[in-house]
Amino acid sequence: MTEEQQKRRADHAVSAIESIEKIQAILATIREAQTHMSFAMPANEKILEIDSIELAKEGGILVYYKNCEHTRKGFAHNPSVTAVDNVKKVLMGLLHGFSGFRGKMYLVIFYLLFSKRIATSFQSLLDQLHFMVLFHRLKPQWYCRSAREVYRAIDHVQIRDLIVLILEFDDSYRFRFQDAVGELDKTAFSRNPIKEIDRLLSLLQTREKDERLKGNWKMARKILFFGFFFKKIRVPIITAFSKLRPEEIRMDDADRYFASLKQDGYAWGGLTLNKKT
Repeated sequence: MTEEQQKRRADHAVSAIESIEKIQAILATIREAQTHMSFAMPANEKILEIDSIELAKEGGILVYYKNCEHTRKGFAHNPSVTAVDNVKKVLMGLLHGFSGFRGKMYLVIFYLLFSKRIATSFQSLLDQLHFMVLFHRLKPQWYCRSAREVYRAIDHVQIRDLIVLILEFDDSYRFRFQDAVGELDKTAFSRNPIKEIDRLLSLLQTREKDERLKGNWKMARKILFFGFFFKKIRVPIITAFSKLRPEEIRMDDADRYFASLKQDGYAWGGLTLNKKT
């Protein structure tokens, strides 16, 4: 199949998806029950009507909306969103389990006594999580720009796929990732990697308005500090961050516009919505 034929086939597929999603959006609006739907109405967000979807030449998927000057990166197809959300729930449950002092102490003891068993159990969990999203992976060129940059930086295939899919199909996490990691200071990172990564997590914690989410970022900082004692965790993290290019991750005007529509209380760039307007 020639490149032109592939492009026409892709355009045809996009047109078909547009029609299906518009129908599903109407059904989601008029139906009393929202189960068994392949489309989910966004919560706490201004509803925009899709005009068209484009596979951009430079990579990524762009969604155009009627009466909107900005294009949205990524296409949040609900089955993929649901699969990724299920992975996040498992990860959050796991992190919460070891976030307390006792959890960390138990993990240290278990690691010292049963390191091989822990490694086997972790790999088994990773295999299951990866299988949950296996069929939702995109070809690398169709991820949004920031997700493509993360895809390039992480070597471990399963961990890479999980992180990239979360960024692609959950723009709340993606916008926060862009907001914080876009401020990565490579000079400071080269001097003290853990201090710089902790600084980025502290930005997320302080800019979050929801106390529950503040607690999640605080928990992530503790686990990061703990994890850096182990070479198998420390080295891949430092390697990935050393490869990241902040200029490929930072939010642009379109990202900031769609982030502001969420009205979730996060202070994008350290500014409140009131200060921005």
